[in-house]
Amino acid sequence: MKNGNFNILSNQWNKLRRTVKGLCVPAQLYLAISVLSIFLLFIQNFQNITNLGKQNIYQCGMYKHETKMSCLTFFLVKIVYVVLWTYVLQHLCSSGYSNVSWFLVLLPYIFMFILITVLAFSLLKA
Repeated sequence: MKNGNFNILSNQWNKLRRTVKGLCVPAQLYLAISVLSIFLLFIQNFQNITNLGKQNIYQCGMYKHETKMSCLTFFLVKIVYVVLWTYVLQHLCSSGYSNVSWFLVLLPYIFMFILITVLAFSLLKA
């Protein structure tokens, strides 16, 4: 029985790996960054998730916020969002718009670079 469960799990893992390898590079990059960030946020909020509604506090870095719903809900929404956005990026690539897909993946980093540069120059002037 255990060997049968292992084979099912192994088959599902291999199917997932083939699916991820079949994605275009922008979609793979976005998926990898998103999975890593969700994993790190999950570790940070693990105690709040396993608290099972006693105290619903969502934490991101050093910021904490009390919520009306469970932290688990946030993670489920994040996972659905990542899956849908990865699908959109893959669809753009397969439709011949891989440059648009790359732009959408890199856009937040471009904005962050611009914001940090503007902030640095404004601090130098002060």
